[in-house]
Amino acid sequence: GKTLFQVLAMAGGIQQDAGYRIHLTRRVSSGPIPLASAREDATGENFTADISLKGLEDGSSAENVTILPNDFIAVPRAQVVWVIGDMKRTGGFALAEGQTVSVLEAIAMAEGPLRTAELSKASIQRVGADDKRTVIHVDLDKIMKQKAPDVQLQAKDILIVPGSGTHSVLDKTLAAIVTIGSGAIIRL
Repeated sequence: GKTLFQVLAMAGGIQQDAGYRIHLTRRVSSGPIPLASAREDATGENFTADISLKGLEDGSSAENVTILPNDFIAVPRAQVVWVIGDMKRTGGFALAEGQTVSVLEAIAMAEGPLRTAELSKASIQRVGADDKRTVIHVDLDKIMKQKAPDVQLQAKDILIVPGSGTHSVLDKTLAAIVTIGSGAIIRL
């Protein structure tokens, strides 16, 4: 007899890096999910529904359905862009649903570069279709002075802003992000 919101609270609440949708799956034998968005899956064995986390957190959502035994609740992680290096604030920045950001917007989210930042030597590390990282060199100095076009970042991109004498620290930080995917996630 617990609602979706109550079950999420019992599980420790929503993590900071949570996405913006909750996926609910219920066996057909338990009955339908009482939501207009609920659909039967391709196997015909389950109903599925996507529920807006924002509406659920506001407490005004009609999507705060009663959870039944054997229901499966999944809260995927948000899409994230990373900013590391000689910036005032580094870490992962969670993107709002459907949001994209440019390099300049990412710099603003990171509260700008430090005085020691080597803006002309910045780069973006991007995961390709083959799961290998490619490096895209960007001259932030030119972009900030509107002498070069701003570059759109994609989810999982890492914007690296080196500073004088910080290359080894950046390499270690980048290795930690790529290897374990941890770090501070900042929700926008």
